[in-house]
Amino acid sequence: MLSNLKFLKSIYSKSPRLLKELYSLIPWKIRMGSGYRRTLGFLLKSEKWSVDQWHSYQTSELRSLLKFCSKEVPYYRELFKKNQIDVDCDDIWSEFYKIPLMTKEDLIKNNDKLIPDNRKGLFSLATGGTTGKPVTIFYDKESYKKEWAFKIFFWGNAIGYKISDKKATFRG
Repeated sequence: MLSNLKFLKSIYSKSPRLLKELYSLIPWKIRMGSGYRRTLGFLLKSEKWSVDQWHSYQTSELRSLLKFCSKEVPYYRELFKKNQIDVDCDDIWSEFYKIPLMTKEDLIKNNDKLIPDNRKGLFSLATGGTTGKPVTIFYDKESYKKEWAFKIFFWGNAIGYKISDKKATFRG
């Protein structure tokens, strides 16, 4: 996946200006695909939720995430076993609070153990390293698109950002 992304970026960067401008005419929501549109739709809908709706949603998502981590992510399988975290417990929040905070050093040291079992099609990106050493993080295609939905939604609300606005990104 990483080589495909690099290949596509290299084609785009070497393309004539006219081709880039034609590509830019394709609406961002179409270019980013259905995962982006679903996430953006969710953000718009959930903006009107009550505190109880948010708590119910967060509890459900937390339970799903912890179950996934306990089954699929080597780092969390070990951590949950060591800290006796029960992902099937009725009070999932009490179990969540037992999970120790992960430090940047933990992330760097255990990077390979944080990749879910049998996960294919991942590509890596590095953080900007503003607090020291850059950290490599892994994405799948869907996660990358969801992240963009969050960026566009929150940047738009916070500072009026539109996808057509220029931006600078510092990574790695």
